[in-house]
Amino acid sequence: MNLTEIVSTGNDSTIPPLTNAYRGPTYFKLTCIISQILGVLMSVTCLWAITAFYKYGKRKGRWNRSNKEQFTSMMLANITPCAMILRLINSQIVIVIGFVSEVDEGGNFACEIATDNGIFLYTLSILPTYLYFWSRQRILYRQQLVSDLNTIFVKLFSYAAILFGIIGGFGAAVSLIIPNNYQISEFFCMSTLTKPFDQTPLYVTGFILVVAQIWIFCLFLYPLRALQSINKTSQVGTSGLNDYLKNRLKRATVVASLSMAMCASTDLLATVLVASIIPMTTPTCISMTIYDFSLMVNLYSLMLSHMECKKSVLR
Repeated sequence: MNLTEIVSTGNDSTIPPLTNAYRGPTYFKLTCIISQILGVLMSVTCLWAITAFYKYGKRKGRWNRSNKEQFTSMMLANITPCAMILRLINSQIVIVIGFVSEVDEGGNFACEIATDNGIFLYTLSILPTYLYFWSRQRILYRQQLVSDLNTIFVKLFSYAAILFGIIGGFGAAVSLIIPNNYQISEFFCMSTLTKPFDQTPLYVTGFILVVAQIWIFCLFLYPLRALQSINKTSQVGTSGLNDYLKNRLKRATVVASLSMAMCASTDLLATVLVASIIPMTTPTCISMTIYDFSLMVNLYSLMLSHMECKKSVLR
């Protein structure tokens, strides 16, 4: 039975016609189970990250409220995996609904609410990552060697970057929460095929995420390049100081570059996969798992800023 035949088998009830006939390939049920297992593993990883950040901050004295920048940075680092756990729990709920709900209007409503809630939680999960890196660049600009670079233009550029990410991200999320966009099928929730699914909000969301990350990355790159120039032309007599600055600069450059590159590439890849490659008949749990993986990469990129987190957990 092809897609045209599936859609045409509907009746006059309020239930979308597709739900009365569409079952999908048998491996769809298996992929939902795999998504459930992966969700549990990612939740455990988030719990590990929470422990790592807390112990790192405690060992390094970063939980001292007297240093507001460092305290805020550690708070955001801990909030990120906490928000991700809420998103992962919601993803599990979507899978459970697909298995236990009846193929009726109530099942459609449950799929719609759970999936729309997942979109909101995705935005809520990725926001602390943006705020974290944004707070890190603010700390960087307060260093004495680059304080002259913290001009009015740079400050405006900085605030514009975070406002673009917050307003644009939530705006794109709201545009994705469309009524009657998801429905129940035999074993899983899926996109409604009785009406065309507009992919534009997905592309807009991906564009906003990537642009905001590149924007913040530029705020790192500007002072780091200036510091590199200072380090090359400096006539400081103590070679140890030059070596120290060079090592700190190299580490900061590598960490910022890798972190922002990973965030931007994985968010873009997830959007392209869901919007252009994965068929509309694919279970919603698969697309949600793809986005969950992109959140995990964002978490890992955040942890790159704290290279000693792993050691702090093992001690």
